[in-house]
Formats: sequence, C-alpha cells, structure tokens
Amino acid sequence: MSSTAAQTKGTSSTPAASAAASAAATAASAAPTQGTSSTPTSAAAASGISIVGIGCRLPGGAATPAAFWELLTGTETAIAPIPADRGWSEGTGHVSSSQPAAPGTSITSNAGWVPDIDRFDHAAFKISRKEAEEMDPQQRLALECSFEAMLDARVDPASLSRSATGVFVGAGIAEYMAMAFGDPDAMTTHTMSGNSLAVIANRISFMWDLRGPSLTTDTACSSAMTAFHLGCQSLESRETNLALVVGVNVMLGPSPFIGFTSAQMLSPTGTSRPFDAEGNGFVRGEGCGSLLLVRTAELATRAPHAREYARVRGHGINEDGRTKSLTMPSGEAQQVSRAERS
Repeated sequence: MSSTAAQTKGTSSTPAASAAASAAATAASAAPTQGTSSTPTSAAAASGISIVGIGCRLPGGAATPAAFWELLTGTETAIAPIPADRGWSEGTGHVSSSQPAAPGTSITSNAGWVPDIDRFDHAAFKISRKEAEEMDPQQRLALECSFEAMLDARVDPASLSRSATGVFVGAGIAEYMAMAFGDPDAMTTHTMSGNSLAVIANRISFMWDLRGPSLTTDTACSSAMTAFHLGCQSLESRETNLALVVGVNVMLGPSPFIGFTSAQMLSPTGTSRPFDAEGNGFVRGEGCGSLLLVRTAELATRAPHAREYARVRGHGINEDGRTKSLTMPSGEAQQVSRAERS
C-alpha cells in the first residue's frame, strides 16, 4: 500500500480508512482556515494551490460541507448497523453472533452508511434510465459531487467545456462490477462502461467536455489522497488549470466484510480508535467527497466568486516498502514522507 501525506493550512492528514473519507477529510480539516496564510514550506505552498469547491455525500447524513464539519466537531457518531434496505443483515446469516466470527460471516455490520445510495436523478445528467441502472453507484455519486463542487465554487460547469480541467479519482473495490459479471446472460450495451473504475473519472470529463487528464487510481486506503496528490502535481506543472479531485466508495454486499473479517482487520465492536491502545481494527465506510482545486495566483480569474476554503501546504507520496506483512503500514515511512515535505 502506498503511504500518502497531504497537508492544508494548520492541519495534517494521513490516509483515512476509506477513499471517500480521505478526500472529504482533506477539505473538512481546512474549513476553519478561510482567509489565513502561512509561510511557504514546500513547492506546493510556494506556487499556491487553493481549495475552492466541495461536494460530498457522507455517512451521518452529511451531504454538505457544513454538515460534514458539524459531524466532525460534534459528539454524534456516523457509525451504525447496516440499513434494512441493503438486502443483507444479521438476519441473513452473513453476520456472526459470536467471536471469533464463524467461517463465511462478518464480525460486524457496523459501518459508515450513506442513505439512499441507490437514488440518482439520471435525467438531470441527460442519462437514460436504462444506462443509469447499469452504472456503478460510484459513478453516480462522483457525477453528483463533482457537479456540486463546481457549483460550490460558483463555477458554471458549461464554462469549462474544452478547458484544461483535470479529473483525478480515487476508488478501489468494484462491487457493482462483481454483481454485474456474475450473470453473463444479463450483460448489456452499458455493462462494461457502467462498471469500469476508469469511467468514474472519464464520465465526469465526458459530461462537461473537460479536456485535461482523466484517471482513476487505486492505492487501497490512500486512493483519494493519491488522487489529490496527482491533481496538485498537474496544477503545479501547468498541465491543468483546474482540477477536480474525487474520492468514492460504496458497500453493496457482505463479501468484503467477510474477507476483512477473515484477515482480522475489522473492529469487532465497529469502533474506530486510531492511535489508541484500545484500537482493535478499522471500520468500513462509504460515500463520496469532491474538491475543486485552482492555482492560487489564478483564483481571481478562474474562480472569481469562489470561497477559498484553504491553501495546500504540501503533498507527497511514497511506499511503505517491506513491512511485517503485505497489508501492514510503516510509521517510519510515513514520517519520512512528511519530514521530506515539511
């Protein structure tokens, strides 16, 4: 797994437990820093990259930047048992009632769930109902949240047609693809494009005729932060003039829960306790976070009416190398990554 570090003014962030949370956390941690500045300590700070738009669909009903910030600063938890409308639960035999979990079961169904994950206004995006039904919910969420990030920045998406606007998406598990490929007789015209992880980014570029780089990257837990790094690099090299960065993840079935349980990765109590001696595993989450980035020097011309949420202080990426096991991180490698960029 790659170890990615990104910093905004006055804060620092390490890879989050899911792709969606990592992208949104970058923006949320910077929310109170509007209008502040700091001494440049890296190439990113010297050249200047501003976060000017945010769109999100996150657990706890956080569908706006303000709601997400309230969730982060409040005392309520966004972790809950699986919703009844997901088609599997404790009652279906997929969740173990004992510890350790029985083979073929998950130790917990507690996770960060997003309501109405199946809802999508296909007509608003000029997509037929038939095609929308074949689209991975990750594609739908990414479209919605990238659109909202542009609107949040008061940038008309139509004005970006044929522009050097890049789309950088972090995503990983393709559960909808697994479901679609399970029945060869049900394949349709839209099955392949609707389930490609690459198309999560490509569909955004297609929708608004964006001509910058368009890619989806998978680096496991750090996928969205890696996408953020690539977006910043693209702006710094002047390959793009605006960058949409998206992190997205959805949880559609029990199999990943069971797999992570078998690997002894999930918290049996469904409680995330990072950097705590009582930590006993991670907690899964779903959702989508999107950021619109622009070079600070060009903010007045490319996003003149936008709120500047924060400026990027630094970003970087490295790999853990050889650790005790393939999936174990390296604190030393992450410290080196941060030190080199501080």
